[in-house]
Amino acid sequence: MKIGIVSSSEHCKAHVPALQRDGHQVRCLGAAPDAIPTTTDVVVLRCSSCSHRGDAVARAWARDTGKPLVVENGLTGIRRELATLLKPPKGTILTVIPTNPSMSMIREKVCEWALSLRETRPTDPMADLEFQLRSTLKREYPHSTAGSLVPGVLTELFLYSAPLTMEDQMTYPTPRGPFPNSKTSDDVPYEPWTKVYSEEKLRVAYDDATSLMAGSTAMNDAFMGMYLQCEKDPSLDMRSGLKAKSACKPLFNGKESIFKSKPLFYCMYVSLLFQATDQTPKKRPFYTTYHSLTGRGSDTRLPKAVAWFLGLETPPTAPAVAKAIGSRKANKESVKASPEPRPALVALGKGATPDSRFAALEREVKGQGDAILEVLTEMEELKGVVQNGRSTAPSTDPFAALDGIKARLRVMGFKGTLTLTIE
Repeated sequence: MKIGIVSSSEHCKAHVPALQRDGHQVRCLGAAPDAIPTTTDVVVLRCSSCSHRGDAVARAWARDTGKPLVVENGLTGIRRELATLLKPPKGTILTVIPTNPSMSMIREKVCEWALSLRETRPTDPMADLEFQLRSTLKREYPHSTAGSLVPGVLTELFLYSAPLTMEDQMTYPTPRGPFPNSKTSDDVPYEPWTKVYSEEKLRVAYDDATSLMAGSTAMNDAFMGMYLQCEKDPSLDMRSGLKAKSACKPLFNGKESIFKSKPLFYCMYVSLLFQATDQTPKKRPFYTTYHSLTGRGSDTRLPKAVAWFLGLETPPTAPAVAKAIGSRKANKESVKASPEPRPALVALGKGATPDSRFAALEREVKGQGDAILEVLTEMEELKGVVQNGRSTAPSTDPFAALDGIKARLRVMGFKGTLTLTIE
């Protein structure tokens, strides 16, 4: 019996599965439905959880169609009224229908579903068809154990071979040489990424990436197309582009991408897609597309680690980036080659003793002290000249000597205010 419940979906969460276990096909119509489906046999009206509009629509449907309307709020009352409706009148001869369908009947149903799916979705891989058939079988026959029929039906109809188990199909690629850490061999060049990414982490990322690739060919093609567009134009938003494609729905877990906080998984997936198309990925788009998709940064050593694990060459660096790196190295080398600035004080050289350093410091201080003493002597002479009103200097201006003193102080590095007191 097909039952429609006029009620808020939040308030009939327990009613729908309970009536489905009783063998009914139940559908929640909402608190204010616009109309009742024509295939409905009985409508259950829960007055405490519907609007006035929903109440009016349900009563009008019962009045126009003549079909039964059950006005109950509780599950017990609904079951009681449904049992009354299903109870046959006296004198009726009942025909017993087996509740458990036979395997042959289920097999016929699975064949019908498979042919219908293949006709409506001809481009989908067989793995997707198998998944849909198993889901439909579980929904229509929840208590049946006929899931093993699905691979046989697909093999018979489409010459399909079921996928191998994880243990049978998981063969890892041959890496490009030994693991390049310092403990492997002196002949193997050391790579800094080995401190962070071990072989076990790379295998786990490879398992996740291959499992994701086996899900849907349409998803892989849509992702690859969007990735290449973002590679040409980094200003594009990869997250919005993938969200708009229905085939890329498995790449998101709600609002967040499944690659968030998993840059190694993302890099492995992208590298495998490029490997399948015989293209060479560039290095920089790994970081720009990952940031556009997840809003987070990634490690610049990831492409090298993944390329080593897959036995591929390291992705080439963009010319502009390579030029910037070269200029940075050249600047560092020029700074190292330039002589260091000579310190103001004499530093302790190689083989020198603290006594020799202190002697040099003493000479330096003594020289500066003599210069200061000479300036002070000239200041005293200038003050005497000004007080007596006479000048021994060639110039008739008594302040010419003061200008000379200021110039000498400036050369020696003194800064500040010069105050002259006349008594």
